[in-house]
Amino acid sequence: TEALTWYRKAADQHCAPAQSKIGVLHANGHGVKQDYVEAARWFRMAADQGNASAQVSLGGMYFKGMGVEKNYGEAAKWSRKAAEQGNSDAQFVLGGMYSVGEGVEMNSLEAYAWLTLAAGTSEEVAKPATELASAIATKMSAQQLTGAQKRVKELRDLIGAKSKALPSGTP
Repeated sequence: TEALTWYRKAADQHCAPAQSKIGVLHANGHGVKQDYVEAARWFRMAADQGNASAQVSLGGMYFKGMGVEKNYGEAAKWSRKAAEQGNSDAQFVLGGMYSVGEGVEMNSLEAYAWLTLAAGTSEEVAKPATELASAIATKMSAQQLTGAQKRVKELRDLIGAKSKALPSGTP
């Protein structure tokens, strides 16, 4: 397709957003044969350059074993990279992983913190993130909840500092 031609020209110049878009085209079979291995390859190129969207997608592929061998540790690694850039989908996924110990050690404080961040940044994930964070909070002591709320602030500060350090135009 014409879109793929233009994305490929940009991708050949190491344009991470274009590489990520090509990954999406391959993952969904839009204008090309659906190919999860090829999608993962393009997502990795963009993810390695710090593209949060590609990092979320690559993490999801590792989580589901689509185009790559299922690996919860890799899923958590890529989700964390995107979550630390403020990506609410990644924050929600990472919080969920911490809540059940998939790819990371189970940690209610971290789960609550990432889910709370996700709920505050995206309408799309606000309701499920809030519900899961609330369920986790009911099982915490007052001291644990205070620690979790402190962790939310630490993560917000970390994300804010990282976003200020990115050059303008960085995805």
